[in-house]
Amino acid sequence: MGTISWRRGSGPLVPFAEGFGEELGRLGHRPGAVRHHLLLMGQFDRWLTGEGLVVEDLSVAVVEAFLGFRRASGRRRVPTAATVAPLLKYLRARQVVPPETLATPTSCDEMLVRYRTI
Repeated sequence: MGTISWRRGSGPLVPFAEGFGEELGRLGHRPGAVRHHLLLMGQFDRWLTGEGLVVEDLSVAVVEAFLGFRRASGRRRVPTAATVAPLLKYLRARQVVPPETLATPTSCDEMLVRYRTI
């Protein structure tokens, strides 16, 4: 699959990178798409580290905060929540991340997402 250098680090997503890449390949993703997902996973990993978050903190709100950060930093091509969905699905299947809840975000949740995107 090639070397993705961040996978040798110590971020919260590092232990899951190899298995996630293998799972994407098993599901029929082409090598270029797998590499793209792993590069995005590495960016997400660095952002989580910078925010002081661990993998167990992952939620839809955290993903939205990451995407908001990417938009605010002037990235031309910002991934969507759908792009990050395979990673969340993979982590949920391994019971690392809690299952998605259908609860409506509270005003406090929305404020935290806005705060993190500033």
